[in-house]
Amino acid sequence: MELKGRVCVITGGSGGIGRAIASTFLREGARAVVLADPHQDRVRAAAHEIGCEGTACDVTSEQDVQHLVYETLKTRAYRPLLFQRRSRYPWCID
Repeated sequence: MELKGRVCVITGGSGGIGRAIASTFLREGARAVVLADPHQDRVRAAAHEIGCEGTACDVTSEQDVQHLVYETLKTRAYRPLLFQRRSRYPWCID
């Protein structure tokens, strides 16, 4: 998968797997990575450690996911990619 220039949103992003995926995406040329997780403090700490952005999002809430996608597209609307590590909803914005 070509990641150069992509904006990647990773749900379930505050844990070890999410951090590893984010680090890999950045290393592979992603323009930006947004970690999303319901635990605001943990996701912001993980994002700070990796050098990306972190935001609170409950992926079991359709409204939260729609807001996450909308805000990502509004502020970084270039070639978005949603990586769903955890989700009940089959969202895809690729």
